[in-house]
Amino acid sequence: MTSAELPNTSAFSGAEQEFFDGDWYRATYPDTAGTDPWGHFTTFGDSEGRSPGPGFDASFYSSTYLRLEAGGALRHFLDEGRDAGFLPVPRVPTAEASRSVMEEALSGLSHPVVLIGNDAQQAGAPLLLLEIARHLRGRGYSPVILLLRAGPLLSAFEAVGPTLILAEGHDLTGLGQALTPETIVLGNTALSAPVLAELAAGRRGGILIHEMPEFLVSEGLVEDVGRAPVVVASFPNVASGLVGLLHAEARVASIQPGLLHVAVGPQSTARVRDTIRATLGQAHPIFLGAGYADSRKGFDRFIAMAHGIREREPESGFIWLGELSAWARDIAERALGDGMRLMLPGFRADAAAWYDNADVYLLTSRQDPGPTTAVDAARRGAPFVAAPGDLGLQSRREMLEGVGTFCVTDDEAIERAVEVAGSETAARREHRASIIEQYASFPRYVDNLLDALGVPQEAE
Repeated sequence: MTSAELPNTSAFSGAEQEFFDGDWYRATYPDTAGTDPWGHFTTFGDSEGRSPGPGFDASFYSSTYLRLEAGGALRHFLDEGRDAGFLPVPRVPTAEASRSVMEEALSGLSHPVVLIGNDAQQAGAPLLLLEIARHLRGRGYSPVILLLRAGPLLSAFEAVGPTLILAEGHDLTGLGQALTPETIVLGNTALSAPVLAELAAGRRGGILIHEMPEFLVSEGLVEDVGRAPVVVASFPNVASGLVGLLHAEARVASIQPGLLHVAVGPQSTARVRDTIRATLGQAHPIFLGAGYADSRKGFDRFIAMAHGIREREPESGFIWLGELSAWARDIAERALGDGMRLMLPGFRADAAAWYDNADVYLLTSRQDPGPTTAVDAARRGAPFVAAPGDLGLQSRREMLEGVGTFCVTDDEAIERAVEVAGSETAARREHRASIIEQYASFPRYVDNLLDALGVPQEAE
């Protein structure tokens, strides 16, 4: 393809040429032979995740700063990232430089607590860490946040406390040298365990596990998780699985999870109702699922069960809240092509308003230590119907009586979902919400977490 055959590239300003190296681009991407390399990059390469030259690493930039599976790394850097201080390539980490960075972050802070998270994506674990950080600050602690990677919620984390992005290039030994023995260190999710193991040695703290034990095995995280001062799980069956997996001296606790603050009212609920009707028409009943749409969350099962529900209730509508992987987008496009009334709003900060408009939360996860989204939905009155899976919620069956239904087969879940949707009343929704509200206090969750870590409820 010649440059004359390429689509118009006027969307680019030309500033990206400071990073572009045509010879490097051709050598790195042999499939561009015979094309104008500059035209190819501006038209295709940037959106495909290709780097323009050795001075800009698109793979590093995308995985470190952008939304999941987003393209256009260089365009983002020039439009927003450079002004935000994002790096075009990772720095070479040194212990001395990293110690200096951490000392600067800690400067002037009293009662610092280091919080380690996966990223700042708009998903459950980062939102939980953000809420914990806010509550700790309200109790007199000073959060310092270490994220493996950044994401759309980065500015929200930065508003709570100094935030370092480890993928930018930081030496863990150097970071640890800046911490005093009194510093509290808390990891959020098993993926934070290698960082926690380096920083928490001889200090107070622990790790929150939101994955099933099998995940720790498959990812090689068992040893690092076992080195945490305290391992905290949100559901008893997850905790018991960890006890059987970790070394005998590991301290494992289970505390009841809390739910994040909800800030939506009747007007938000009405706006979402109008949005749903504008997209799905008068579809009824509405079945909803949520989470990052991948195999573990069972997005393919959600669509398969939607087909089964539609055979019984042809006017049904279906909604999935959350970002979609490329795999999930292909499945969704086929469903839409088959005429399914399917709505894909992506991640929504007003998820509660969507739960208000759902008749049933359809839980299709194959393996999930919660999920809290099902409890969030029940907090707004929506019942959940769970297809068979390895779920943390199963260990709370007694508490969830009248809130959700656990099924043995997908076919049973389809039948039960249709049955539940057809029998809902306002009184049942109110009763369900009251059950969840009694057990899901977030301040109480933070109380229990600090007790498990052996840390005062208020900074002293």
